[in-house]
Formats: sequence, structure tokens, C-alpha cells
Amino acid sequence: MRSENLSFGALSAVIIGEENTIDSSLTALLVRGAQFNRAQLSAQMTTLYDTVRVLPAQASQLRNPVLHADVNDKLATFCQARARAYGAVLRNVATTLSLPWPTGPTMSQRQATIVLRTTTGQWNALTSVLAHEPGHVTLTPFSDFTGLLDVQALSEQMVRTPSLQLARSLAIAAVSVSPAPFPSPPGTLEIVGTSPLVIGVSVLNGSFADQPATVTATLVSSTGLTTTRRASATLGPRRAFAFSNLTFTPLSGERATLRIVVTGAPPTPHHTTVRTYRVNVAPGFTIPAG
Repeated sequence: MRSENLSFGALSAVIIGEENTIDSSLTALLVRGAQFNRAQLSAQMTTLYDTVRVLPAQASQLRNPVLHADVNDKLATFCQARARAYGAVLRNVATTLSLPWPTGPTMSQRQATIVLRTTTGQWNALTSVLAHEPGHVTLTPFSDFTGLLDVQALSEQMVRTPSLQLARSLAIAAVSVSPAPFPSPPGTLEIVGTSPLVIGVSVLNGSFADQPATVTATLVSSTGLTTTRRASATLGPRRAFAFSNLTFTPLSGERATLRIVVTGAPPTPHHTTVRTYRVNVAPGFTIPAG
């Protein structure tokens, strides 16, 4: 039993040390959060979250063998609960700031704080439970920095920080046309009349947030016939997305207007979310007999 207590003391010290590092790192990040821009804060939060996610599996190693007063099982349960609470703190801050974040179980900030404060008190009351057992192990206590923070107030402060405010925007980055048009003036598409007209639109998300976007392409012929194609997607932070296969079937010799509109957010400064083209379809050509 002496060796088991000593082994548990060593392993628990490593895992609790990792939890306490997360606790201090998360506290420092939230206190200094207003110093960052959105991309910087998101990167640091994601790095911290990646560390939090491995804690439950590490804590499971503590459950066996069973020790005096089930101290090892209790610690594993506390560590896993605290990992969920740290994850909830990060997720709640990300939600408040509209930062991209993976989906997962939700927990209110108040619940997360209660979990951290409660498990700190419960575990720290047990740190001497093995002191008079074989091996005389005194266990490492939990720190309690994040549990004492007013996370909601810090989040609201970050929301008011100019560098962290969300400014949504979209822009048309490029338009592709198939079949490739003949050389023509800007804003004009001279195309052959033997194939469908396939439009692709590359859209750039100018904000550091997940951004829904819809592309609407409308072809209005000179006869008044209107054909509309529409596609939607959610763009990642500052990412481009190619909307493809917006297909039309203009007639040979047709004259039409193609209007492409991107909706979902205002235009990125110095860019546009609308493009209009004159479409001239070449007449069909029949090879003379003989």
C-alpha cells in the first residue's frame, strides 16, 4: 500500500499541476484579454482548450487501484468536473465575443464558477487524508484563480474593446465562367452558345467570425425570362469559399444580364458584394452540307 500511495501522490501531483497551470493561464488570459485582437485571443483560447480536452482521460488513470477513503476516485471525478468547467468558461467567453468555437455541452458561467469553487474546497480538505497512511503522502491542492474571477464583467469589458469588436463583412473575391468567355471588355461575357453557362463565385469573409453567406445569381434575358440560382454556406474566420456550379442554359444568340449578389453581411471596405455582366451568347453555327 505504501508504494501505491506514493505512486498516486506522484501521478496526482502531475495532473493537478496541469490543472493549476490551466487555472493560472486562463485567469491571466481573461484579465489581459482586452490587449489582444480577435485572432490573437482566439488562438490563445484554442490552445488552452486543447489542453483542457485531454484532462478527463488523464484523470481516469487515477481511479485504480482503490486507496484509502476512495481519495483517488474522488480526485478523478473532481478533475473531470473542473475540465468541463474550464471548457465552459472558454466557450462562454467565445460566445459572448462571437468567436468561432467547437460545438459541445453547455454550462452557464455561474455553474462553472460553482463547480470550480466547490471542487477546490472539497479536494483541498482531502489533501492530508494519506498523510498518516503508509508512505505519509501529502497531496497537492487545487488553485482557485478562475473561480474567483468575475468572468462576466471581464467578458463585457472585452466586448467594448475596439480590437475585439466584431465587424462583419463579405466580398466577392473572384468570379469564374465556364466555358471560358472570348476576349471582351470588362463587364461583358462573350460566350459560345453550345454549352451551359456555369458560374463560380469566390466569396471572402472579412471578419474573424463564422459568417453565413448566400450567393444569388440571376440571369435576365432580353425577352424578360429570368432564371435565378442560389447557394449558401458558412464561411470560417477570414476564409474564402468557392460557390460553384451555378448553372444556366442561355439560348444561342441570346442577350442577357447576369447579376451576382452576395448577402449576409455588409461589403468589406473597398470591395463589393455585387457584380453585373452583359452576357452575349454567340449564334449557333451549322456546318454546310457537302
